Amino acid sequence: MLFALQIADIYKTINIASGDIWYALRRNLSPTFTSGKLKGWIESMSKIADESMEHLDKIVAKSDGGELEIRRFFQGATHWLT
Repeated sequence: MLFALQIADIYKTINIASGDIWYALRRNLSPTFTSGKLKGWIESMSKIADESMEHLDKIVAKSDGGELEIRRFFQGATHWLT
């Protein structure tokens, strides 16, 4: 893509981009998020969410009311999902 060399990476996300960049990103991402594919992900995402909540419940139970570093948990989850 021509714009890849001209635009900072931060503006190459669909939620920030606009104009031709947004259109190119949207065109490339559309096949990924069809209704059929999203429906197929529901069961997997629900299972992962349930397992995550069980894991967090265990961490909270062991913390004795202390603070929970949630950022690290979500960084790991995001890395695992991608």
